[in-house]
Amino acid sequence: FYLEELPGGSANANIPLLIREDMANFEVRRVLVDPGSSVDIMYSHTFETIQLNKRNLTPYVGSDLQGFNGTTTKP
Repeated sequence: FYLEELPGGSANANIPLLIREDMANFEVRRVLVDPGSSVDIMYSHTFETIQLNKRNLTPYVGSDLQGFNGTTTKP
């Protein structure tokens, strides 16, 4: 990013990392990454490829998931 876009005017480990990305044929102007939160998503194909047993899966028991378009779903 450009120097004038730096939060506070300078690089600092205590401020978010700024990334530019295209997503699903939309221009995404800013993506903020929170290093204190992370999610590892493993699709069933990956799970099968590394030969893990289904008993290793645990169900999601959290709150509803919300998409970028504002809709919610129960996994």
